[in-house]
Amino acid sequence: RSTANVHLAPAAVPAGAASAHAARDLQWLNGERARAGVPSGVVLNPRWAQECAAHNAYERANRVLSNSENPQATGASPGGAWAGLVSVLAQSRWTSARDPWQSAPIHLMQLLTPSLSVIGIDDSGGLQCATTYPGLLRTPVANDVVTSYPAAGARDVPPREIAREAPFVPGQFVGVRAGRPAGRELFVYLNEAGQTGQAQVKVLRASLSEAGRPVALRWVDNTTPTVGRYLTGAILIPVAPLRGRTTYRASVVVGDRSATLTHSWSFTTAPG
Repeated sequence: RSTANVHLAPAAVPAGAASAHAARDLQWLNGERARAGVPSGVVLNPRWAQECAAHNAYERANRVLSNSENPQATGASPGGAWAGLVSVLAQSRWTSARDPWQSAPIHLMQLLTPSLSVIGIDDSGGLQCATTYPGLLRTPVANDVVTSYPAAGARDVPPREIAREAPFVPGQFVGVRAGRPAGRELFVYLNEAGQTGQAQVKVLRASLSEAGRPVALRWVDNTTPTVGRYLTGAILIPVAPLRGRTTYRASVVVGDRSATLTHSWSFTTAPG
């Protein structure tokens, strides 16, 4: 049996589609990832950025914020449709201090995924598009490892969060309804030796405590129905807002091939 390399032409985008502020936003993202303790050095794929620009133009033309495109609608294109399906989207602003997804944990989790190494970005007309899943291409780790966000020793972690994203927020699958204040959601990632991309995460046990006192905690992971397929790991959700200027200790046990891995860390919240 013989094999051959097949090179397909890039998916078409409308004439004139060009990304805006991609290099600037990528610099800000790499800085955020470095501060968060996840690998930085993410590089820009100009074609993916152009396809993001095509999708943002489609959204503006049709006054929608949607991951899908109607092929019959104004500005629809194969390239823009592809970008919409593999990207996090927002109608917001990106600044040096804050990305547009700080209150959207499912989206933010994808953006901070450890194996993300290539990205396309368009930031135009108040619309944001950043590719995620196609760029989970970082060189595999040498040993199985669990990492977290916030990272071990992180300081000034927001003590509270009201998750706002569509089509759902993680908490609503474990009894924390949408619109209800909770603690800052914590991300847990698993990377397995020799494997490109993220490994599936199943949380076996997890805890959060403050000065030895347990804090009510729930979680969703890749095994959670409906939401699990949108995650690049697990999200631990403190049921109530955390205390400001307080150090918390977290611990999680996840399944890893035929064994388990335990990851424990501490972080300190910002003033409440």
